[in-house]
Amino acid sequence: MAVAAAVPKQARGPLGRRRAAAVRAAATKALASMLQPLAGFVLDSGLSVRELEGLFRTAAVLTVAQRQRASQNRVNISGIAAATGIPRAEISQILRAPKRQTQAKLSTQTPINRILAAWHEEPGYQKPNGKPAELKLFGAHPSFECLVKKHGGGLPARAILDELVRVGAASVLDTEKALAKSFAAIGSQLSPRAIHVFAEEALHLFSVLSAVENSQGHNFLSVISAAHIDRSQLPLFRREVAARAADFLSTMRDNLTIDEDTQNSSGPCRQLVNLAVIYNEGVLVGVSRRSSQLRRNFRRAPQLRRL
Repeated sequence: MAVAAAVPKQARGPLGRRRAAAVRAAATKALASMLQPLAGFVLDSGLSVRELEGLFRTAAVLTVAQRQRASQNRVNISGIAAATGIPRAEISQILRAPKRQTQAKLSTQTPINRILAAWHEEPGYQKPNGKPAELKLFGAHPSFECLVKKHGGGLPARAILDELVRVGAASVLDTEKALAKSFAAIGSQLSPRAIHVFAEEALHLFSVLSAVENSQGHNFLSVISAAHIDRSQLPLFRREVAARAADFLSTMRDNLTIDEDTQNSSGPCRQLVNLAVIYNEGVLVGVSRRSSQLRRNFRRAPQLRRL
């Protein structure tokens, strides 16, 4: 559990070469650790690395443009290109339609999602009712192997099949035929509502941390952690954390709230204070679970082994 608050901090000195290198190194290390859980969320949502890159490029352009408007009251496309490394033509396109959301191109999707989309939409791979057909694993069209050769980007058919089965997007029948179970490889626990809640909470957290970073005073960050907690104790622990955190925040809110009637409009400028309580459960490093299920061997017909 962590408590973060924005309170006054000391002014920093000029940015020299040594500190610039140290900041970049620290940021690289921090982002490497922060991006791993984000990558899990992205992949579970059915998005690809290229789609995430496109979203980040758009966010970078809009962020620099917003900062330019705040300091210069104008947007300089060449300045954005200098700050981000993104071509000016792409920047102009982003600025013209920053909120436009188009359907992901087949070429930007992950190979498994390209294959699932083609399996559902491409002629020859559907049943008469339009649903994806059960495909023999290897052999001439229509087969899963042919589908992978066309849309798998050169990846082995078996690797694609194993990944589809692992994420629950496909299954293999006893007849050694592949069956599509979903239109895209998306985590079963995800829903638009769950993603909306996740986005709101994440946005609130980052806004608090941003306020801490950009405040004019000391940073304060306190973290407590404990390992080897018995699973049977977690429900009680969660209830205690929720109750105590709620009471703590309520008390702090009451203490920080000033009656409007007692405020002196001619007094000193007031300062914004942001406070957040974060609770997280993780897995102990080095503890992993491996499936004991053996990898099934699918045999090809002798004349097809060279395909």
